[in-house]
Order: sequence, then C-alpha cells, then structure tokens
Amino acid sequence: MKSQNPISIIIFTSLVLFSCSNTTENKTVPGAPEKHSVIRFYFAPSLTKPLLNDKADELIHFLGKETNLHIEPVIPRDHETMIHDFGSGKAHIGMMNTLSFIAAVNKYDVNARLKSVKYGETSYRGQIIANADKNVNTIEDIAGKRFAFTNRNSTSGYLYPAKILKAKGVKPGEILYGKEHDSVVEMVYNGTADAGATYYSEPGPNGQIRDARALLLHKYPDIQEKVKIIDLTEPIPNDPLVFSNELPEDLVSQICQAMIKFSKTAEGKKLLTALYGTEGFVKCTNEDYQAMFEAIEKE
Repeated sequence: MKSQNPISIIIFTSLVLFSCSNTTENKTVPGAPEKHSVIRFYFAPSLTKPLLNDKADELIHFLGKETNLHIEPVIPRDHETMIHDFGSGKAHIGMMNTLSFIAAVNKYDVNARLKSVKYGETSYRGQIIANADKNVNTIEDIAGKRFAFTNRNSTSGYLYPAKILKAKGVKPGEILYGKEHDSVVEMVYNGTADAGATYYSEPGPNGQIRDARALLLHKYPDIQEKVKIIDLTEPIPNDPLVFSNELPEDLVSQICQAMIKFSKTAEGKKLLTALYGTEGFVKCTNEDYQAMFEAIEKE
C-alpha cells in the first residue's frame, strides 16, 4: 500500500480546521433571513382560506417585484399559531389584529411599523348597544341585565367595553358570549341579551350605518330602530403590520415603502379592502398601542 505524504496530511488538516472555524464565526442568528433566503409574510386568518390565498398571492407578487426580495405568503391555522411562529423565528412579517400584536409584543421582540387606515381613520371604537324595548338608556342601566360580549379576544367586542363597565362599577346580571359581532347584534335585537358590545364605525356620507348593526340590515330592516347605541369606547388603534426584530432595517424600510405604494394603486386599494377593510397605511411604532397595553394590564 502506497504511503501518504505527511506534509499533505498536515496541509489538508489545517484547511479543514480553518474551514470549520470560519463557518462557526459566520453563523447567523436562527430565523434571521439572509440576503437571498425566504421572508415569510403571515396573513391574519380572518377570511376563508381559498379567498385569503388568492388575495395574498396578488399582494406578495407586487411586493416581490417591487423589492426584488423572495417573499412567501403564509396563512396560519389561527392567531395563536402566528404569535408562536414569531417566537420561533418562522414568521418575519404579519398582518395581525391588535390583540394578537399585543400578545406577540409581551412574549417576543416584534415591532409595529405600519398602521391600517379604515374609513379615512387610523383608529376605531367599540360600542355598547341595547334593545330599545328593554329600558336600557345608560351604562348604569346595564346592572343586573343580560349583557353579550363577542369573545374575550376581541378589542371592540370585549376588552374596551368591559373597561367601561368596570370604570362605572356596573355588573351585569348575566354575561353571554356571541363569538362574532353580528351574533351579538342579533342577540340584542331578539332580546336574548338586553345589551351588548360590538365594533363601531361612523355613519357614511349619506348617513348609512356602518357599525356592526349594518351586518344584519339586510335581514332586519328595522334594526337601527330596535337596537340603539348607548355609549362608545375610547379610540382603538387600527390593526398593525408587524415585523420581527430579526429583519434588517433596510429590508423593513423597503417592504414598508412597497406596502404604502401598493395601497395607493387602484388594484391595491380594492385588494386590501377585500382582505381586511384596509384603505391604506401610515407609519407607526409600538408606542401607538400604549393605551392597549395599559388596558390589558388592568384586566
């Protein structure tokens, strides 16, 4: 058997050691996308998956073309999965609802960089509604009555209205949960609940209602007379576009600019409205949501 040159063995060993050492020094932080790797953009699962897939693909195509980045759309099973994936490094960008964002900030290092604009506003309100025949005219009248929230994960349908009841020292006789905003409106309309909490939007230019009661206007034409508004919550900041802190600032800036540009196109406005009722975006920071942090801390 032919013997190997000792010098060759030494040179080969040195190269291997140098290569291993160099690889260790350049190791990246897990989850942080490199220049040519995939950036995962998560969409809040508020629509049926086929419809969401279709709309998400259009937006992602525009962003990829505008930024030359490889961006991949992801539709998580639920809001909790999206939050978890920001923590594990899988998610880099997310169109989140406000409560999901607060939960993500409390657990992981994420930043709100754009805030959605709806009906020309960057905030909205919750409303407390009542059945017109139940003699509920003020917040104090809710004491001892049947009151319906949407669900405990809703900002306008639970968190902020509950804050009003607590501040007034009012305790309903029975708490009900309708899950969705239209369900709560129907419960109040039918008298299953005496009062309830849903989202509020100001009437349109011609006076047409745009709050949660409008969801059932086709079914109950007299809903505006049968279900009245007795109070509004303080302003609630609109849903944010959230970024993982692992994304470099130059990429974040690029994507934000592209999102704003997309929202100003006719097709972009139409798509974003279909997705989340969003008309456009304005820049923001986590500080814009400080009142929500405080409201949750007092829960």
